[in-house]
Amino acid sequence: MPFWESLLERFIGVRRNTYRRIFEAYHQEIRNLANQDEILQHLAQVLQQHLKIEVVLVWHHQPESGTLLLSHALGDIADIVLAEMFPLDLRPETLTCTQTVSSLPEGTSRQGLLALDIQTIVPIQLRGTLLAVAGLGQRAGEGQYSVKTINWLDSMGGETALALQTARLEESLEKLRPIYRWTIDAREEERRRLASELHDDVMTQITTLTMTVHSVRAQLNHLNGNIDPKILGWLETVEQGMPQVNQRLREIMQGLYPSVLTNLGLIAALRNYMDSLAKQPLPPAAPPTITITLTVEGFGERMADPRLERDIYYVTRQAIDNAIHHANPPQILVHLRWGKRGEDQIISLTVRDTGQGMKAKPETLVGHNGHLGLVSMTERVAAWGGQLAMDSEPGNGTTIHARIPIEQPGDPTADLLQAVRQLKRPE
Repeated sequence: MPFWESLLERFIGVRRNTYRRIFEAYHQEIRNLANQDEILQHLAQVLQQHLKIEVVLVWHHQPESGTLLLSHALGDIADIVLAEMFPLDLRPETLTCTQTVSSLPEGTSRQGLLALDIQTIVPIQLRGTLLAVAGLGQRAGEGQYSVKTINWLDSMGGETALALQTARLEESLEKLRPIYRWTIDAREEERRRLASELHDDVMTQITTLTMTVHSVRAQLNHLNGNIDPKILGWLETVEQGMPQVNQRLREIMQGLYPSVLTNLGLIAALRNYMDSLAKQPLPPAAPPTITITLTVEGFGERMADPRLERDIYYVTRQAIDNAIHHANPPQILVHLRWGKRGEDQIISLTVRDTGQGMKAKPETLVGHNGHLGLVSMTERVAAWGGQLAMDSEPGNGTTIHARIPIEQPGDPTADLLQAVRQLKRPE
């Protein structure tokens, strides 16, 4: 191989490795950026620094209007006012890859880019959806880009698009979080109101009616047989059934807003709920026995915000109920941990059953065919900035895992708690 060819081969190899290192570093850097504006600014800086470009402009796509508005401008721009006032109306289908401005269709956008000394544009798109465009000016002392450079620019655009989409989803969740919070709080306030009304009004009336029926039956017994015995029997049946109605109302009130959660906290409420499940018969399709095991770590004290205790309680309870009524599992394992993960304080909840698993992917079931429990669980976790993940395959059971950040630290010295309850199907 001639000397000049060998030298060129080494030069190309060095440049290829340089591009790879830049791309890998860029990949790590933008993962730590959660703001779309910061991501685009960082892209502009990286392109200008490593390509020695005199001017870099970045436009952010506005899906409502279909135009591109200037987001960042680096370098000596002759007419920045023109760049700010000139929204690009390039059609996404014309921006399939990195290309020269001169290759664009004739139009005002092309003329405007040339007026700004932009020579090359890099589309930032994900699966056909245009998110932004980077415009590159002339390179200092160099001509057009090589094929390797164009491929690298396409890779940088794709990586940026992925980061932008992730940031956009995070921003959307951030906007939804107050709505989730308001919805959940309003729903829980209605639960509390109903429980209070049942206790203060309905149960009081039932108690009064029970006493009235007892008095009437006692008075009729003094009439020395002048009353049909059937009537006395009916009254006795009503009187004896009143305590059962009363007990059922108490169970409903505990389901609406359990007082043990308010008075004693999350762990006591979960153990109390497991006790109530152990007293109830299993569904006909369930195995003869379902064993529920609750393991708790780091819960040395109560949480500062009772709403967080409430939401974790209902997420756990819903996951257990789903397993009992849909999975038919021999075992349900519940693990709650409050502690440090890295630099963050995290409450993690895992509910794993050994049942039949879901027939479809969990995410496709959320909100469909009456699966509103999954919606409620997702909303409650999202309201605290947490994440809920569901993993299930037919025949391999289901795992629900939630992670919620919390400022209050857990207690690493707290005793490991465990509670086991067995639910049995009626024989």
